[in-house]
This record gives sequence, structure tokens and C-alpha cells, in this order.
Amino acid sequence: MRRLLFAAGLLGAALLPMGLPAQETGASPQQEVENRQGEYGAAQKEYQADSARVHVIQQQWDQLFEQLGAARDRGEDDEVRRLSGELQELDEEKTRRERQAIESREAWIERGEELQDALDDYLYILSGQIQNSPLGADDEANRLYIEYEDRLEKLEDELPPEQVEIEPMPEVRISPGDGPREIRNKLSLLEHRVEDFQKLLAELNGDIEALERRQVRERRMRDREADRGRFDDDEFPTGGVRTNVTGGAQISDTAAVKVTLEDRIERKRNFRDTVEEELGKLEEKVKEFKARLGGG
Repeated sequence: MRRLLFAAGLLGAALLPMGLPAQETGASPQQEVENRQGEYGAAQKEYQADSARVHVIQQQWDQLFEQLGAARDRGEDDEVRRLSGELQELDEEKTRRERQAIESREAWIERGEELQDALDDYLYILSGQIQNSPLGADDEANRLYIEYEDRLEKLEDELPPEQVEIEPMPEVRISPGDGPREIRNKLSLLEHRVEDFQKLLAELNGDIEALERRQVRERRMRDREADRGRFDDDEFPTGGVRTNVTGGAQISDTAAVKVTLEDRIERKRNFRDTVEEELGKLEEKVKEFKARLGGG
């Protein structure tokens, strides 16, 4: 999930001339995108390589398991022992490879979210520059906007779907035979869950803020496109060539994209409501456990 974004600071950056380095990192917003793109590409390749290795070792494991079953059916005890040893060694390697693939997948998604942030930031800045430029003098910023908006959409297609539901967890309750030690252990587990839900809630708030800011950006670009259309009509009353900020789509098509964005925001808000409700239940249970220990 995207980290919390601060729109106010980015709004100020949107008024800077194009190519001016960002004050915090020393890199321009465009260069920041390219840096993140390189990191994302490397992480994606590493995950793909790890996934391929898991696929290969899984095939080897399946074949060896079949051979072991056949040897057992034939009553070949020596062969069974040999294949069992090989299978155990391969199973250890398979577990290691699977763990490595899980870690590289998490790294790939994290780099992807960082690239999303950088692209969204740069697009917000470009939209501000286009908004503050006279009509007809914003061709370069408009070209860049189309290019980087396409890259953002491509990235979102590549990344796995975002989490929109809570994973089921076993219920934690005080059993009749639980003493202070057992209750403290269960209380510690509950407190860790509360921390996890608080982090998830903060991430959801950041996601919603980023999507709402994207709504503002797309809305003002549609308004700008409408102004561009009127400007082109004035310049070319018999029909001029219009450059569309959506890469060729008409304004009605852009509105269709906006519905999808609104749906994403709505799903995030619903998920946030669920998380807030579950967090409240967990906090109440923590109070209950503390009271049983005499600390609440």
C-alpha cells in the first residue's frame, strides 16, 4: 500500500519550473521516477527469476515423488531409501527457494508502490505546470503527462490486486483453565494485532488520500482539456488537430476511467470502515484481558 502523501508540499512543487531539482532529495521529480523505475525493474526481474526456479524445483520434486511411489509399489526397499533421501534434500531446497520467492515478491511489490508514489507525484506536478501555462504553450508538459500517465496505468496492471479484506485470524479468548501467564501471553498477541491494525489503518488513510488527490488531478486535466478544445476551435474554426491529455481518448472516455477510480476509493473506504470496526473490538478485548490481570 502506498505511504502517506502530503499534498500540500507537492502542490507547492507543482508551481516550480520544469526540471528544477527537488529540495529534499536533490533529484528532479522526473529523475526520481526514473530512479524508482530502475529499482522496480530490478526487483521484478529478481522475483521472476525466483519464481522460475521454484517452478523448476517443483517439477523435480513431483517427478521424484512419483518415482518414490513406483519404487514402493515394486517393493524395492533400497531404491525407496535412496529416493527418500533425495526427496528430503530436495524438499529442504524447495522450501528455501519458496521462501526466497516470497521475499522477492514482497520486495517487488514494495518497489512497485514506491514507483506508483513517484509517478503520481510527478503527474500531479505536471498537471500543475499545465494548469499554470497559457493555452498553446504547454505542449511539452502535456506530452510528458500522457507518457507518464500511461506508465502509471501499465504499472498498476502489472502489480497484484490490493488488499480489500481482512485475512481471517483465530479468535483469542480466555479459557477456564488459563492462569496469569497464559492470559499475559494471549494479551501480548492481542496487542500485536492492535499494532498491525493501526498500521493497516494508517496505510489505508494514505491510500485514500493518494486516490483522492488523483481524482483532483484528473478532474483538472479534464477541465484543461475542455479549455484546450475551445481554444483550438477559436484558432482553427474549420477544425484543428487537438492533442488530448488522455492519449487519444475523448472526454467521455476519461469520465469512464474516473468511475473506476471512484470505485477504488469506495472500496478502500469500506475496507477502512471494516478495519476500524475490528480495531475497536480488539482494543476492547485488550481492556478485558488487562482487567482480568488486575491492570485495567
